[in-house]
Amino acid sequence: RNVENTDGKLLTEVYPGCDTINKMWEKMVKKYGDANCLGTREVIKVHQEKQDNGRVFEKLELGEYLWESYVEVNDRSKAIASGLLDIGHKRGENLVIFADTRAEWMITALACFRSGIP
Repeated sequence: RNVENTDGKLLTEVYPGCDTINKMWEKMVKKYGDANCLGTREVIKVHQEKQDNGRVFEKLELGEYLWESYVEVNDRSKAIASGLLDIGHKRGENLVIFADTRAEWMITALACFRSGIP
């Protein structure tokens, strides 16, 4: 429950008219535009440390964050959404995103929200 909601009803929209993830995303793009949205770090080096039990543990040496703005992320998600529809994917048709946790995963998910693809 939203603690600011005092009328006892469940809140269904944080912002009026934003009743889907895509509508909420579009509002945030308009609100934050060129602000930092999604940051990634380049893997500079992978250090492998052998543990006492024989397993190898990898430690990553990472660079500085490289940021994309809300507008940049939005433009990329629009391009992916267009591409998905262009190759014949249909609204309401399931899509599986099989990938490591990466910026591209999130941008593809936004493209699916935009296109009505679960």
